[in-house]
Amino acid sequence: MKEAEWNESYELNLKSHILITQAVVPYFVKQKGGKIVNIASIAGKMPGSGHMTYNIFKAADIHLARSLATALAEHNINVNCVCPGIIYTPLWEGFGALFTRLLPKAKGMTSKEYFDKFLVPRVPLKREQTVEDIGHAVVFLVSEDARNITGQALSVDGGMVMY
Repeated sequence: MKEAEWNESYELNLKSHILITQAVVPYFVKQKGGKIVNIASIAGKMPGSGHMTYNIFKAADIHLARSLATALAEHNINVNCVCPGIIYTPLWEGFGALFTRLLPKAKGMTSKEYFDKFLVPRVPLKREQTVEDIGHAVVFLVSEDARNITGQALSVDGGMVMY
């Protein structure tokens, strides 16, 4: 891969989380507490499951959350990340369109039909995840119910990654 590809993936998938953290931490320290939840991916727990740069930077994002959780605990700041599984998004729709053009087994299918036939069955619970599922996990992690949860990478993936 070219350096520009690495840089683009770094900017989007890791550096953005670092910059946002740098922006909010001084306020959280001043108010003596806060919650940070980054969105990583199960790809960060599964080497070889997708595009290499994405996997690497999502793994780094998980480690960033764990490192920050340790560093910021003395300030009563919880840091976690949510790792979504497969979600049918506009980005995935674009990937699906590519697959349905290139893969003989997908000829004539829509992106959503390909997603439902070939990806959803890989999920142990046999259902796709939704953006609402991810939102519910984030709401939980920033709630008082999660006051003793920090440094975790919560997979919201229907059982695809069970660690």
